[in-house]
Amino acid sequence: MGLRHTPIAVAAILALLVVAPAPAATPSTTVVSKHYRYSMVVPGSPKYWTRNYAIISWTVGGVERDVPEFDTITDSRVNRFFIIGARNEPRGTTLDAWTKFFTSFNELGCKLTSSVSSSSIGGGPARAFAYSCGDGVQGRGLTMLHGERGYFMLLSSFSRPTASDQAVLNAARSSFRFT
Repeated sequence: MGLRHTPIAVAAILALLVVAPAPAATPSTTVVSKHYRYSMVVPGSPKYWTRNYAIISWTVGGVERDVPEFDTITDSRVNRFFIIGARNEPRGTTLDAWTKFFTSFNELGCKLTSSVSSSSIGGGPARAFAYSCGDGVQGRGLTMLHGERGYFMLLSSFSRPTASDQAVLNAARSSFRFT
């Protein structure tokens, strides 16, 4: 190809760039909890995410999915689910004290499978951990404090946590905001 064909080739390439469709935005689902006053965004179309929001406050007892005390957000494609909730804590409770209390899992038959580490959620401090339970549930969790409440976010499934689970948790963490 000689130099005289170069402008034609460049014009053809530019024409392809102009008419090529822009890549589609990745679908996402916005989760807004009125009871626990937060919002977050999770990857994937809303048609795949089922949202059951809390209608009463958690005071005592263990953590379960799809009960009135907790928000449960389920990804039906892979049967992974978030459980999010909070409870009032005495003034002066530290994040480490709340995390230690929450991760004791006495009523759930669950145990930590990693050490607790410093993390963040929505720009604020958090603690991160991994866990497994006697019923086969495994996952990753976060604890945080806001106001006089101790919050938790669990991302669970009945299979070993995957890189995809971590990506979903990271998206939720980075978009999480108290409202």
